[in-house]
Amino acid sequence: MCHINAQSLPAHFDEFELMLSRVNIDLIAISETFLKPSLLSSYFEAPGYTLFRNDRTGKGGGGVAVYIRSQFPAKVVASSPQLYSCSPEFLMVEVTVGSENLLVVVVYRPPKAGRLFILESDLVNVMHRYQHVITLGDFNADQMKDTFESRQVRSLFESMNMTILDSSPTFHTETCHTLLDLAIVSDPDFVLSNGQMSFSMSAHDLIYIIYSLEHNIRYTSNSKGRNLRDIDLDRCFADAVEKPWHDIVHLDDIDDKVNAFNSMVLSIFDQHAPERDFKVQRRPCPWFNREISLLRRERDKARCDHSRTGCSVDFVRYKTLRNQLRAHKDECISALIHLKFDH
Repeated sequence: MCHINAQSLPAHFDEFELMLSRVNIDLIAISETFLKPSLLSSYFEAPGYTLFRNDRTGKGGGGVAVYIRSQFPAKVVASSPQLYSCSPEFLMVEVTVGSENLLVVVVYRPPKAGRLFILESDLVNVMHRYQHVITLGDFNADQMKDTFESRQVRSLFESMNMTILDSSPTFHTETCHTLLDLAIVSDPDFVLSNGQMSFSMSAHDLIYIIYSLEHNIRYTSNSKGRNLRDIDLDRCFADAVEKPWHDIVHLDDIDDKVNAFNSMVLSIFDQHAPERDFKVQRRPCPWFNREISLLRRERDKARCDHSRTGCSVDFVRYKTLRNQLRAHKDECISALIHLKFDH
């Protein structure tokens, strides 16, 4: 699946249709379609695909859409108001692939549109129903820079446990190259690969992800370890008793004593729990503690409560817990960094 900021689909539809006929794409999300209600969907049909759209009204430009292969049943579950309000424009579509339902979200955030509340609220309302949530769009907040707008976008998806996939700059002019177009997923372990490519119809790169519904475990490194759970403790203790521990007493140097003791202990473990190679699935998170785990549980419960009741009080509670979790996580990470530098 992929995303492109079309900078006017009507102006580039011939190129777009040619690309669809030549490239094997199951789903393509489009931002800045420039489509209006007066332009019928029949004008923009693509063989083998179903078009879903959410046009901007009240101002030129804008609009989002998604083309999905007709073999995959799909339906719109949420969308932003069509009337322009200087807030993100989006379309949320449920796509059925076999026995799995995916939530695909296409977003266009106009420049300097700071109000993310509607997007956040609708995502909170529906995303808990899906294991797979994929967001594609142009957020007009350069993720190569640390600005208020880029932090706001990152914060929105971090609070929902979603991952922004790595990318190079996607928007190019003669004077600058910025990272505006993003692919965000609920679980990166299902992403086989992602990337981007230039496309003649737009100054934006086309970004794509290859997504598998079969879990793709990403091993980060090889390591060694011991299986201590299956030790025969009786035999282990019996062998430990037979070791010549008294020889350590007769050594003069303390380092020799320590080395001799360690050598005997390791020889016991080598016999009863020998080292073996294993693969580490995920990098350790030393900042993750019980308090963060509990806060995450409370935040997720509050999000589910709000999605069930739609009550503004539940949403305020969810946002409060979300902010508390983010602040506590930042404190833990900061403390860990300072601890490393102090040592």
